[in-house]
Amino acid sequence: MWEEVYEPTNNLEIELNKGTHGNMGAFLFLKFWGHNMAYAGYLLKIGTYQIPHSLIKAESYKPYLNMQDLDSYTDADGYLHRFPVALKVAKVELETKPLLTNTEFSALMANIASQYTNATGRECTITAYIPETDAYVVQKGYLADFEPEIYHADASKVTYNSIRLAFIGGVR
Repeated sequence: MWEEVYEPTNNLEIELNKGTHGNMGAFLFLKFWGHNMAYAGYLLKIGTYQIPHSLIKAESYKPYLNMQDLDSYTDADGYLHRFPVALKVAKVELETKPLLTNTEFSALMANIASQYTNATGRECTITAYIPETDAYVVQKGYLADFEPEIYHADASKVTYNSIRLAFIGGVR
């Protein structure tokens, strides 16, 4: 399944999973000294920008690897015939802490936007901590549409309710 392992001189290994269909949807697991790189002090990084813990609402970080099938079918006896592909698309959902000010929210979005590789599609490189594997997954992905909800506005500032952000990987 793992086709290539790169071993740079600093004892950091990067495993590249090319999947079962050539280079379709490659993704990386970061490893350190031969072991999966466990939690390294951050949950989510967009490009080189680590989203600060102070901006993430407690109990809202939901990362997972989504299995995908190719041409699965149910036979005449009712049995499902699955053909899972190697790529497990990362999806990360989180909410911002409640009552972010417009200044805080604008700064967060500017930092994320500065890392876009394609601003029109909000495409970026996502590095997400995945508890299932106790490792980070790196995938090209995008920020899904989101809906900021204003909690309060007055003459001097705007504050927001928690805002759900979702980053979806597996983009070519």
